[in-house]
Amino acid sequence: MMCPKTSVPVLASLLVVGQGCSLLEPSPGAGVENVIVLSVDALTRRALSTYDPAANELPHLDRFSRGAVVFTNAFTSASWTLPAHASLFTGLYPDRHGLVRPGKKLAKDQKTLTTLLHERGFETVGFTGGEFLMGSFGFGKGFERYDGRTASRGWRPSLRLHQAGSEDGELFDRAVAYLRDVGRGDRPFFLFLHTYYVHDYYKSDESEELKECILGTKGCSPAVWDDLRERYDQRLRDFDDGFGRLLAAMEKTGLDESTLLIVLSDHGEGFEPERGRIHHAGRLQEDVIRIPLLVAGPHLSHRVVDENVSLVDVLPTVAELLGIPADESLDGVSFAKSLYRASSPRQSTQPRTLFAMEHAYRWQDGKRIGFRAADERATSVAVIHRNLYYIREGDREELYDIKADPEQERDLARGSLDLTPFRDAAKKRDGFEVGGEAMQIDRELEDRLRSLGYIR
Repeated sequence: MMCPKTSVPVLASLLVVGQGCSLLEPSPGAGVENVIVLSVDALTRRALSTYDPAANELPHLDRFSRGAVVFTNAFTSASWTLPAHASLFTGLYPDRHGLVRPGKKLAKDQKTLTTLLHERGFETVGFTGGEFLMGSFGFGKGFERYDGRTASRGWRPSLRLHQAGSEDGELFDRAVAYLRDVGRGDRPFFLFLHTYYVHDYYKSDESEELKECILGTKGCSPAVWDDLRERYDQRLRDFDDGFGRLLAAMEKTGLDESTLLIVLSDHGEGFEPERGRIHHAGRLQEDVIRIPLLVAGPHLSHRVVDENVSLVDVLPTVAELLGIPADESLDGVSFAKSLYRASSPRQSTQPRTLFAMEHAYRWQDGKRIGFRAADERATSVAVIHRNLYYIREGDREELYDIKADPEQERDLARGSLDLTPFRDAAKKRDGFEVGGEAMQIDRELEDRLRSLGYIR
């Protein structure tokens, strides 16, 4: 029997006589008061030593990983920023939240992780890289302060937070300043952090040649690709320094003892031009769909969890840890119990099937192009069941055993395995249940999205 969640001090809550509880078996969520979600856009799992021992050293991320719960089979719902983050916030796959292309925003009545926590009295704050995370796409729902666009007057007047380009303009500067201002007597908080810093590695000197390599619009030499990889690695090293400051601020303020910290990416990044697996968006191979997911918090210790989980699972997981009921119609399923060593993995009568889908982009002749389907159906769908990973794009099919073949080098689609269950599952998810609301993209936003390579 698990201990009931309680608001009394953690130690006392665990010393319950006759309840079948022990210091080795805290209830899921015991001691969790605050939540931080850090989304590192385009962070490939292969860049972290916890997933790939050959990865370069990142001192702070490596230290964090050694104390965190590490999910080895976490998958995103889409291979680019807008639909993936919509899934993170809503617990729904793209065919149900509808943010599948530029020009779509969350429906006004759509519940999100933020609205759920705001309704429960959490102070909700978000610092992001903007663009697809701008409030105009609906991501500002439920936030009391989002991207610094809310006037400071009346909101923590002792805290000076300016927009980019001035004091505390960088992500971790803003986050650290906020955490230092949070006192133990304040309301619990939900802090969402997002950055394009790693994503924009190819823009570090505004070289059009590098962007052309990434988008496949020109052939690039091995030397140029080596340069791109080094730029990506350098961005990661710089990011790691900032992440270290965040961890230090949490430890100095004691917030690490009461805060759940979830570190993830919305999608990966490809560096295999010889296989046509470059950049992201428009394709659903493992290198962009399988993502890093690391969780640390009260009563959590390092362990490796191999079960398949998805970005859509974050909302119901946070809700369960905080004792908040979540909508049963969500695509996501809580992995809260899997975070704890003494807890058994969630049980189900049938192994769970995960999905990823693409609606706006595709790759043709080695180039990424925008795609506008008249009936708004998915251009490609990935179906992940146990260790089998199926991709359907038009008439083309791929199937891989990602346990035996994690690099997806041996396509099993033409073998003896029956693809019918995968085809049927993909067909059920290639339409729309909710189409998202239309929005206007002004010239400024269009220029920003073009700089990211999403509009040409």
